[in-house]
Amino acid sequence: MPQKVDPDRALRKYRTQEYPKEIWYLIAAFIFIISFSRFFTLLVRNACRLLRASASKFEGPSGGDAEYGQELPKSPSRRPALSIRSLLVALVNFYRIIVFRTTIPIGKSYTLNLAEVVVTAVYITALFTWSFVNCMSPSFHLNPSNPSPSPSPYYADSIRLGTTSSGRKLDISFWANRTGTIATSQFPLITALGTKNNIITLLTGVTHDQLNYLHRMSSRVVFVLLWIHAGARFDLGISGEEWLTLWMRGGMFALVGLSVLCIVSIRPIRAAQYESFFYTHFALVLLFLIGGYYHTKKFNYHSYIWPSFLIWGLDRFVRMLRMAFFALSSKFLLSSTSAESSVSLLSPHLIRLQIPRPSGFHWSPGQSAYLVLPGISTLPFEAHPFSIASTDDSCYTPKVRSGSGGDDNGDEKKVQNVDGLNGEFVGKLVFLINGRQGLTKRLLDVAREGGEVKVKVLVDGPYGNSPDLRDYETIVLVAGGSGVANCLPLFLDVVSRGREGSNICRRVVFVWAIRDQSHIDWVASALTQALTDAPSSLQIAVRINVTGAPTEPPPSAPDAWEDDSIHDVPSSLESRIPDPSQVEKSKSKNSLAPSLLELPCVSIGRGRPDLKSMLGEEVECAEGRMFVNVCGSQGISRAVRAALRANPFGGESGVMRGGPSVTLHVESFGYA
Repeated sequence: MPQKVDPDRALRKYRTQEYPKEIWYLIAAFIFIISFSRFFTLLVRNACRLLRASASKFEGPSGGDAEYGQELPKSPSRRPALSIRSLLVALVNFYRIIVFRTTIPIGKSYTLNLAEVVVTAVYITALFTWSFVNCMSPSFHLNPSNPSPSPSPYYADSIRLGTTSSGRKLDISFWANRTGTIATSQFPLITALGTKNNIITLLTGVTHDQLNYLHRMSSRVVFVLLWIHAGARFDLGISGEEWLTLWMRGGMFALVGLSVLCIVSIRPIRAAQYESFFYTHFALVLLFLIGGYYHTKKFNYHSYIWPSFLIWGLDRFVRMLRMAFFALSSKFLLSSTSAESSVSLLSPHLIRLQIPRPSGFHWSPGQSAYLVLPGISTLPFEAHPFSIASTDDSCYTPKVRSGSGGDDNGDEKKVQNVDGLNGEFVGKLVFLINGRQGLTKRLLDVAREGGEVKVKVLVDGPYGNSPDLRDYETIVLVAGGSGVANCLPLFLDVVSRGREGSNICRRVVFVWAIRDQSHIDWVASALTQALTDAPSSLQIAVRINVTGAPTEPPPSAPDAWEDDSIHDVPSSLESRIPDPSQVEKSKSKNSLAPSLLELPCVSIGRGRPDLKSMLGEEVECAEGRMFVNVCGSQGISRAVRAALRANPFGGESGVMRGGPSVTLHVESFGYA
């Protein structure tokens, strides 16, 4: 008896093979567009910088010095600037407001901007469209009364309506395997999005921590597709012999591993037990990829699996090679004393970790590094990311300091450190770390031993993009609690480049919300030195807001970790916040930072800062380009985003009326 021939087999196989490739064409096109936009922007920015530098040679030095202190510059007279250029700049600002500053809250501690929401929707739509499009069997549309393979007169209508002659809208035999293949094709992308060193970051400039959201999102979409694939195969039927095969067992192990991984990666679970999640993630991903490899090898789709091992292995190799190089350079090129790292306690919950800069390690303000602490880390290569709170002195040209405060008259004397930088935060890696749980809790216990405790540290980095602040006339830096570790090096960089004359900044505002007045001492010496050495042509305002109790609550208290809170102060704590007048009276008696508090450009407020009003005033008085950087909790990030959603086409400070073009950079804490 002749074997029954499946007329749709070749078509199903063709679509199962080709549709994953078409999805990759779409992804590649998207990455190309982002990369092209990035390189074009860099090209235009550098060209404008060269033109400005050429023009400055003929203009000579600028006129009088700007005012130094807290007062805002006079608001410039806004005149309608109806031009093609102003219209384009207004459109760019409108795009930023809609895409990046419009957010959707996810719980109380996380938000997604509209760009992330759109990318998520497009990705889900693409994968599900290619999974279920063209799932109709042409054999159903053949005219049964005609033995020839000519289609029936209802063939075109059934294709248009998405139904078969039997009334089925989707033929399960078409999408059962296709969903699995499309999901499998995304494994290299998911792996690349989860690594620290990947080609996507290299091309697009999107940092690995920003890509990490896409890593989790794409994994969860693939998780759904794989369960659809498994359910469809169960519906079609699996023979007893197939259950005993290696490829079937491998597929089951892979699906179970991914399912458990998606459950433990939910934000509340991951945040509560991050280190346990770290180890579980590694084991389950290994189980998932090995099982998936043997499952897909049966159908010759394993070419989507082995690149994942290669991508992950290459990333690990680069990171280990870097750590080994920096460790050896510190051992052989630095003296035994200067090569030692130390940890000290700044407050009951905050640690300062200082590491001598390894030879060849260079970073820019705002970047971070991954640290491995042998003896403190649970596993030999358990790495945790921390913001670098110091600046790299090799990035600046040492100049001759003339007197104090940047006065051009006076005896000249050469200085060892770069002007505007304090020795405590220059030439070495400094990290300000909150001791919460896991590794940071163990590090906190070490620091509580007293003094500067010597520790061994392996460094991997730097990571992240550093904002280029050379092209902005007004710069506002907003920090919440330990977020000062990100904003402080940016502030020191602006001051140093101001002395060099390598930027055009005329005004910089440093806003810091802290719970306890004693936290000022974390960075008081660096701020004092920078303000003392700042050029008189740079107007500076430092605004410190004490938002909580004057004494640290015990670790068991609910508010023990809210040192970066910018929300309303509970009524039970409001009376414990020091009054600004009392703070002023205690300046001379406070041994933590008396010289900083005595400077005229430094002010201290009570309660949370009014960011909407403050940023509105800065925008109103700014001209040219304005940059705002914020680092802190999700609350402070949301507040800054909301304050910068002004209409660029209207209002006195709108771009169309000569107002500033505002760029916002957000570094926030939280899990997705």
